Amino acid sequence: MKRIKLYIMLLLTMEAVMVQAQDHPSIVVESIVLDSASHTPLSYVNIGIANKNIGTVSGVDGKFSLAVPDSLAQERIMFSMIGYSNKSLIVSELQNENGKVFLSPTVIELNAVEITAAKMKAKKVGKSSGVGVYFSVGVLDFGGELATVIKMPKRKKSFLKDFNFKVTSNNPDSALFRVNLYYFENDVFKNILDENIYFKLYKGTTGDICVDLSPYNIVVDRDVLVSIEFLEIYAPEVEFDEDDPNRYFYGDINFAGGFVGPKSYMRPTSQGEWEKVPLSVAPCFWMTILQ
Repeated sequence: MKRIKLYIMLLLTMEAVMVQAQDHPSIVVESIVLDSASHTPLSYVNIGIANKNIGTVSGVDGKFSLAVPDSLAQERIMFSMIGYSNKSLIVSELQNENGKVFLSPTVIELNAVEITAAKMKAKKVGKSSGVGVYFSVGVLDFGGELATVIKMPKRKKSFLKDFNFKVTSNNPDSALFRVNLYYFENDVFKNILDENIYFKLYKGTTGDICVDLSPYNIVVDRDVLVSIEFLEIYAPEVEFDEDDPNRYFYGDINFAGGFVGPKSYMRPTSQGEWEKVPLSVAPCFWMTILQ
């Protein structure tokens, strides 16, 4: 019973933020995001008003629809994606873009991976076990993230071999996610990736899940914040009884967590405000690193 109460508390905290952001008359903006050079659609671009918890991601076809409250009509809608320059447009400007938003590719200077003659040793870092807490994808809108701090050994560079987490229940046909890695200081996060890292979960897949990071040649020299970003779900819509306190356990994907973990964060939607997870609980996220 304790785990259910805590789970619902976390859900209601995020749900209250979403309701507050959405319960106003709104302007619906519909458009498509394109590569400025090739004019091809850009999938899963992060779109939203920064720190206002109003956002989404573009679909696989580059199209998106976003409801913006009338009170925020003069705010800027941000567009960001790895490999492209950020862009921001006021709602009225966006409506005058002829239904198209163009992002310009950027040249990314790749960091060289240092190779030494000494044999590298594998180490596990992060939180790999926990009880009593579940984190639900159901409280996240598209582009929402669940993140935690992974502490790295000091004064040494670390090659990131894989990222791991635990799935406790998984009912949709499938769902698409993206892994993000941030350096952080004073609650300001900077994504350090040079390319997108996607993974998909299929119906019924539970237990320990491993995402191979070795092809991306990621080397870090300090602690990182690692997140799972929710992008798309494939499942029939299910109507829930709003009076049922266990409604989030059905038709959802839940990640394992536990008490007394590293500092963790959630943000409900793309470009949204990062909020520290309360009660000193954290998801079971861990990595294998090589040093």
